Amino acid sequence: MFIGGPCYKPDDQILCRFNKTIDADAVYVSPELAYCITPPLYVVGLIQVELSLDGGVTFNYTGTFRSIPLGRNPPDIQGLEVEHWANSTKTVLTWNQNEINESHVDIEIFLFDTFEFRLHQASLTSFKHIPNSGSYHLDFSQENISTRKRRRKRNSHTESPIAIVGLTPSLSRVKRSGIIPKVALFSAVFLVTWLFDINHPCDNWYHSQDVGKIARLQAELPACPTSVRQIIVDEQFVADSGIKRILSGFYHPGSTSCFRSRTASPSGAGQQCCYNGDSLIVGPPGGGSLDIAAPDNFWAHIGRDVLPWWACCKITNNCNKYYDRRPSDNGSRYVPPPIADTRGDPHLSTFDGTFYTFNGYGEYILLQVNNSVDLEFQGRMIPIVDDQGRRTKATALTALVVRAAASDTVQVEFNSRRKIDVFVNGDRVEFDEQTRLDFSGVLIEKRNQSKIGIHFTSGISIDIKAIEDFLTYQISIPKRFKGKTAGLLGFWDDSKDQEFLLPNGSFVHTNSSYRILHNEFGQKCKF
Repeated sequence: MFIGGPCYKPDDQILCRFNKTIDADAVYVSPELAYCITPPLYVVGLIQVELSLDGGVTFNYTGTFRSIPLGRNPPDIQGLEVEHWANSTKTVLTWNQNEINESHVDIEIFLFDTFEFRLHQASLTSFKHIPNSGSYHLDFSQENISTRKRRRKRNSHTESPIAIVGLTPSLSRVKRSGIIPKVALFSAVFLVTWLFDINHPCDNWYHSQDVGKIARLQAELPACPTSVRQIIVDEQFVADSGIKRILSGFYHPGSTSCFRSRTASPSGAGQQCCYNGDSLIVGPPGGGSLDIAAPDNFWAHIGRDVLPWWACCKITNNCNKYYDRRPSDNGSRYVPPPIADTRGDPHLSTFDGTFYTFNGYGEYILLQVNNSVDLEFQGRMIPIVDDQGRRTKATALTALVVRAAASDTVQVEFNSRRKIDVFVNGDRVEFDEQTRLDFSGVLIEKRNQSKIGIHFTSGISIDIKAIEDFLTYQISIPKRFKGKTAGLLGFWDDSKDQEFLLPNGSFVHTNSSYRILHNEFGQKCKF
């Protein structure tokens, strides 16, 4: 991580402190720049970084750093994706040799603690002084590992089969104040399958599961659509692609496509739906399954969902028991989420499918749910300017702001140069390195220069697009909000008879004239 700001001196004792607790030595580059190697953080999202120039006596500079989940970006070291280790203990590791500016490297296999999912300080084994050629034939079989000198005694109570390969320069470079921190490259997380304890059968896990909790988690997750045609247009789900499709093909044999709920539920769970052609698969071996911990909660997902699958479906022949405790959704609860939108100058569509035009000027409540407790969605409308630069009577949306229960506040504004600017809690968000960013209770995805998606853990999804000089959007909400909505997008009750709910609880007739809808309903939604 490169850090600018202070004026550095070559003899400064530069130290980075992450999340108030983890210190890492930094390296002087120039009077304007220093860097530090980020340590294992085990947390996701924005974290505070403090900078000291006196070895940690004082920390006079602060900033923020975004930590992203493992698996979201491609690994530094290729060759330990699931298709390479699931049925073999030999693989070819490859890496960009220019990332390590040394002639030789050390390759180490690290294991994770079973309970805390933190790296053990000592490695399972190491391969020293390997030429930095960009490739290495790795043999991590039990026979090869057991013949090598182990650096520590094995602790059967905490050692798990969850592993990762790290690659570092063989030689340590020295500066006046000590050893320069080493750059490290890492592989994908993988399983050393021969470390599975066959005396810890699937039965023990099966009987330890809380059946009541599983039922509650199922109820708060979106149900699986019964066909691929339905799920590809449902913003609650996202298709597995690339390496994720390879993984889902391995864990769900017979499936031709799998989808996951786009965000975790309020309790942190996730839904997975798998299909053969257009048909939903239910049950083993190819059906999707409930995740007690959604995959972005990486370590919990591995421990609570992936390892039990291996114990039941791979090491033993008890996959029915796994699916009994991580059930497939059969699609019986599925109802396509209602959709409302605003387009053009502006034309609005309510959740019940009523279309009308409202040329308001100012800031309006587009949607509130449960008196703004569960959702507040506002929009700013300004007059459209014609080709001669004159203001017209037509208006269009140029800014939107939304907040769900217990979430951060997201604001989207049209920008003539960048098309879309995004702010979270008032601070502008940059998508320079990541197109998918997690915040409290909400996920924001940048689809392209002019389109973003906002997805709340409560099940609300909003797609926003910049067209010409204004914004359009489409919003879908979960069925539990039925009968609780108000604002310009109407009262949702599956009937067009009662659409335009006023603050006093009465309704303006659905078939009212444009003027009546404007003055007696729309203007009452002005913020």
